Amino acid sequence: MGVAAEGARAASAELRLAHSQAVAGDIGILAFLLLIGSGGLAIADIWIPTALKGWLEWGIALAVIAVSALVFQFARLATIWQRHLLEKNKAPEAASLIELFAYLVLSHSALAAVVFLSTQPNALGLNDLNLSHTDRVAADLSQVLLVVGLFVLSFLPLFFAFFLQARQSVRLRNRRLLRDDVVSRMSLFIMLTLFGGIGLLAWAAAGRMFEMTSDFGVLVTGVVVIAFIATILAPHVARYWNDQSEKISARRFVKNSSFPSFAPEKWVSRADSVLVRLVAPLSGATQRHVPHFVLVAVMLPLSALGFVLASPFGLIPIALAMIIVLALGRRWAWLEDDRETASRLQTTNSDDIHIGFENDLKDEALLG
Repeated sequence: MGVAAEGARAASAELRLAHSQAVAGDIGILAFLLLIGSGGLAIADIWIPTALKGWLEWGIALAVIAVSALVFQFARLATIWQRHLLEKNKAPEAASLIELFAYLVLSHSALAAVVFLSTQPNALGLNDLNLSHTDRVAADLSQVLLVVGLFVLSFLPLFFAFFLQARQSVRLRNRRLLRDDVVSRMSLFIMLTLFGGIGLLAWAAAGRMFEMTSDFGVLVTGVVVIAFIATILAPHVARYWNDQSEKISARRFVKNSSFPSFAPEKWVSRADSVLVRLVAPLSGATQRHVPHFVLVAVMLPLSALGFVLASPFGLIPIALAMIIVLALGRRWAWLEDDRETASRLQTTNSDDIHIGFENDLKDEALLG
C-alpha cells in the first residue's frame, strides 16, 4: 500500500507540473504577441509619425513592451524549470538557461542601439530622444533614467532563475544559502587596511602631496615591499588571530541576549555568498554549453551601453560588468577551495563542500 500511495503521489505531482507547464506556455504566447504588437508600433513610428502620438501613448507602449517582455521571459523560465523538475535525478545546474541569456543579450543590444541612434540626426524619425551628450544637445535626465530602469529590469528573470537553482542546490546538499564563515575578522581587517591604504594614496595624489614623476620609483618600491610582507605574514597573522578567538570564545560564558553581537565579517560572508551563488552565474560562465561564447556575448553589450549612455550613467553597466567579473573570481575561489577539501578528505560528500567543482572557471574568470 505504501509503495502504491507513493507512486500515486509522484504521478499526481507530475500531472501538476505538466499542467503548470502548459499554462506557462499559454501565458508566454500571449505575452509574446503583446510584445510583438507594441514593439512593432514603436518601430513603425520611426517612419509613420502618427503611429504613436505624444508621451501618453509612448508611455503606454513602453510599459506594455517592458511588462510583456518580463512576463514572456518568466513564462519561459517556468517552462524550462518545470521541464527540469520532471527530469529526475538531475543536478539543478543541469537546467540550461541559454535561451534566457539570448533574451538578455538581445535586450541589452537593443538598448545600446537605441542610445547610439539617438545621437544621430533623424535616425529615429521625429522622435526626440536625448540619451547621450552630444555637440547639439545635452541628455534628457528622465529619458536616461527610463533606459537605466529598463536595463536593471532585464536581469530579473535570470536572477530569479539562479535563485531557484541555488535554493534547490543547498536543499540537496543540506547547506545554507548564505554562508557566514567565508571571511574571518582578521581577513576583513587586512582587506580594509589595504583598501584604506589605496584610498589614502589616491587622496594624497589628488592633493598633490607627491609627484608621480619624481616619486614614482619610491612609491612602486614601497608598494612592492608592503605587498610582499603582507603576502608572507597575512596568513600566519590571520591563523594566529583565529586560534586565539576560538580559545577566547570557548572560555567565555555566553549569556542569552535579545541583541546579537555585531559581526561585520559575517555580513561580508553573506554578501560574498550572494556574489558567488546569484551574481557570478549572470556571466554565463556556469552554463554547460559554450560558456566562453555566452560570457563574451553578455559582456560586449554591457561595454557598448556604458560607452554610449550619457555620463555618469554609463558607469552603471560598466560597474555591473566589473561586479560580475569579481563575483566570477570569487566563485572560482570557492570551487578551488571545494576541490582542495575533497582532495584532502578523499570524499565529495563532506559538509565542507559547498558548491562542488564540476565547472573549472579558471578560463572564464580570466576571460572576464
